[in-house]
Amino acid sequence: MSERFSPLLHRLAAIGLLLAVAGVGLALLVLPLIGHDSTLRAEIGRQRELLGRFEAFAANRDVAETVAGQARAVMSGDLFLPDETDALRAANLVAAVTDIAEKNGVRLSSTRALPVRQQDGLQLIGVQAEFETDMKRLQLVIAAVEMHRPALFVQSVQIAPSAGRRRDSDELKVRFGIFGAVPAQGETKP
Repeated sequence: MSERFSPLLHRLAAIGLLLAVAGVGLALLVLPLIGHDSTLRAEIGRQRELLGRFEAFAANRDVAETVAGQARAVMSGDLFLPDETDALRAANLVAAVTDIAEKNGVRLSSTRALPVRQQDGLQLIGVQAEFETDMKRLQLVIAAVEMHRPALFVQSVQIAPSAGRRRDSDELKVRFGIFGAVPAQGETKP
């Protein structure tokens, strides 16, 4: 009987050995390829997501360029004082304040540059002006200053009766500080 089982055992042993070799081959060759394939599929998924982001950015590029253009226009537009140095800006500010006053029938008695200030990312260039006028012209001057371009700001106003005025006179002695802004030195320009 052992002779009868011997060829059967030999065949079963051969089939077992063949299955073992196939299993080892599967474990050594096919399983790493399957793992590499799933890694590549995951990377393709990440790259597709990144491509979708780039496409969305490209679709919004016009909007982004419009916003950037508006920012450049504000920085280089009529909100900030022009020129390269603070001294030139202060001189131009004095000229602008004098021009505003003269257009509104007011003659300035004195002007002087105020110290440069830093505030909220802006550098403020200022001028102090003194003059005598009535209330109506004062209102016109202040309105003209605040409507001026580049933008000017009335920082302070001191009003007192004129020194040698008559009782029936409306003359007032006025001193005010006017400032214009430029981006602070540390700020970058687009």
